[in-house]
Amino acid sequence: MQITYVLAGVILLVGVGLKPETSIKTWANGEARARKALGLGTVEFGKHYNQIDEKYQFSKDEIDDMPESDYSEKVVQRFNTSLHNRKL
Repeated sequence: MQITYVLAGVILLVGVGLKPETSIKTWANGEARARKALGLGTVEFGKHYNQIDEKYQFSKDEIDDMPESDYSEKVVQRFNTSLHNRKL
């Protein structure tokens, strides 16, 4: 029984210790560092400079259109047939 209390305490301490910092001071510090790294003299009101896409270079590739397929029509036809054959 006591081992349960110890494990619960450890889990609680680790969980509280690893929680993300969400204070306004931390956010403002990150914004200031991002603006300084970008070398901006003036800033635009309402724009967030500390964004994930600013930190990491992601690329967006265009996705081709799905090829035409009659698979969905077959599924609907099979579903309708099974409903028709079902006895109520």
